[in-house]
Amino acid sequence: MKFSEITKNFIEHSGRLKTIFIATCSSAGEPNCAPKMLINVAKSGAAYYLDYAFSKSYANLRENPRISLSFMDDVEFLGYRLSGAAGILRPGSEFDRAKGEWESRVIRYEAERLINRLRGKHSTRESELLLPENFVIVKFIADEAALVKPGRAIRFLKKKNKP
Repeated sequence: MKFSEITKNFIEHSGRLKTIFIATCSSAGEPNCAPKMLINVAKSGAAYYLDYAFSKSYANLRENPRISLSFMDDVEFLGYRLSGAAGILRPGSEFDRAKGEWESRVIRYEAERLINRLRGKHSTRESELLLPENFVIVKFIADEAALVKPGRAIRFLKKKNKP
């Protein structure tokens, strides 16, 4: 599988993914891995997710922009890991676009929860609307990818730089 195929799988799965796992590391080598709410994956492969200014992953990202993002395809039982650089979006058109995409996802999540309640499937889960206000939006661009298959070694694939 090529780098482009892994990023294509990520884009295809992104509509079904609510969370992704983000691994960061401080400049002192202290690792952290935490689930984050996925906002969107652009056609270019750039991923946008929510983080909070009080989290360890945010502190690590400010010290070291190299992160890994992972998700699991439960149906095919395949894991994907993408590594690359991430940065915190500042206010502007890209930030506003990502924030609008997040707000659309929240509306979809709330509608799904309402439909489940109407069907008698009571949900006591905490609503996405109750998430803290002091969020940041992180943009991630992968330059390395890995596919994890049961019983097989991880195969690392690097994106080739174009001249």
